[in-house]
Amino acid sequence: YPRLFKVDFTQGFYDENVAVPLADITLTNADGKPIAGEVIARVSRVQDTPQTNEQNSLDGWYQSAKNREVIFTKTLTFATPGAQTLQLPAVPEGIYRLTLTSKQAEEQAVIFVVAAKESHLKLPDVTLAQHKTYYPGETARVLLGNSSLSGSERVEVYRKDQFLSTAELLPSGVSIYTYPVDEQDRGGLTIGWFGAS
Repeated sequence: YPRLFKVDFTQGFYDENVAVPLADITLTNADGKPIAGEVIARVSRVQDTPQTNEQNSLDGWYQSAKNREVIFTKTLTFATPGAQTLQLPAVPEGIYRLTLTSKQAEEQAVIFVVAAKESHLKLPDVTLAQHKTYYPGETARVLLGNSSLSGSERVEVYRKDQFLSTAELLPSGVSIYTYPVDEQDRGGLTIGWFGAS
């Protein structure tokens, strides 16, 4: 029977040199039901040269990127069905590939990003919130920009359809934009950006 992997990343992007949980991994059958078994997880740093021809996702941009180095390999043993959390050690900024293999399963590879405060990542148009949900009093962090832009980038924030603010002009390339979330932001925000080359 074919086996599949379910991968739930804990964040939209990760901070460099900070050890955190990376993803919840589940081994499933073809119907998506968790099963017992063994999974080999390998994390590699890949070359950060995106292939953007008709691609619009991290996995698409870096699917053929060559591995620069293997960071770690770990065997996850699912004695009982369910999710297991894979830990990410403190690693430098870069583009990384998580590869999962198991008997009777097709290999699966997914891309994730580790960013520095002053990012030098080579990314096409990207907007990645670090967390899916933020609460009043927290600071939202969004990795945004495009490494090919030489001019500054302007960020706009909307609450529902209402324009809230236009943000500082960020430096060219890819940056981490921060926004302090308050009570009025309950219900969601939209953050957009544009720039010039």
